[in-house]
Amino acid sequence: MRRGIVRVLPLLLAAAGVAQAYPFGPPPSKTGAVAVAGRPAEPRCTDCHTGNPANDPSGSLELLDLPSAYEPGRLYTVRLRLTHVWDPPPIEPRWGFQVQAVRKETGDSAGVWVVSAADSYQVLPTSAQLPQFARRRYLEHTIDGIHAGQPGPAVEWALHWQAPPGDSGLVYFFAAGNSANGDNRSSGDYIFTEVESLPCAASTDAPRARSLPAVPELTLASANPFRDEVSFRVWLPGTEEVSLEIFDLQGRLVRVLARARYEPGAYILYWNGRNAGGVRAAAGIYLARLTGVEHPVIQVRRIILLR
Repeated sequence: MRRGIVRVLPLLLAAAGVAQAYPFGPPPSKTGAVAVAGRPAEPRCTDCHTGNPANDPSGSLELLDLPSAYEPGRLYTVRLRLTHVWDPPPIEPRWGFQVQAVRKETGDSAGVWVVSAADSYQVLPTSAQLPQFARRRYLEHTIDGIHAGQPGPAVEWALHWQAPPGDSGLVYFFAAGNSANGDNRSSGDYIFTEVESLPCAASTDAPRARSLPAVPELTLASANPFRDEVSFRVWLPGTEEVSLEIFDLQGRLVRVLARARYEPGAYILYWNGRNAGGVRAAAGIYLARLTGVEHPVIQVRRIILLR
């Protein structure tokens, strides 16, 4: 893999007016990051892209190929996958993203996003109007990276992240993805968010053990696609009331796996591929959705049932 250099590009906006979207990339600090190390939570793209709730069951955002722990200074390639099924599909669909890596201890950016000449990405510094995020950097699409006209239902971006040169402790990855209808307006689009956490392999206290995330988190604990059973791991940083539900791509509830209050920790929950009546569900794509109450977070994982 050929390494590139980070290019800091100016932000180009669409026509003025709050009703307009940002086809060249959103302004910085729109990943929906939770409050970290005294820094406030970031706004979500749904503040501008109105009309649909964040993390609608019709889609999901995933950060793939992250290691179990990062090695200082190593360059990693991770995939950001945005899946969304439009019903009906728009005439000119567009997709975009914004992602960042943040140190748990300081709330500042961790590592470096590496952009090569072949990438349709840009790295944005925080604007002067956002001093609370002054030490954060955001990677996002450019006008050439929106996959214009691509039918979907899934698009991917290959991103290159170079880990910090030393042990920076736990790192959070916050990402937002936009499945837009292409009308250059901010209404009617779909916003999805993702949160992942990554410890340092060189940590002396827990070199390979994963720390609890800042917010409830849902990960897969078994192979996907699956035939008979799939398992999920639910990570809870504190006492939390959560629900874990299975939906089909039409947004219909298939099965409730959990609606309860849990103590802090990691829990394994299973789905046997059957609906609430015990009938085997049809083969296809389903969405597992985790919802928290104390931490108002929604996370979605796409699963594929085979028969």
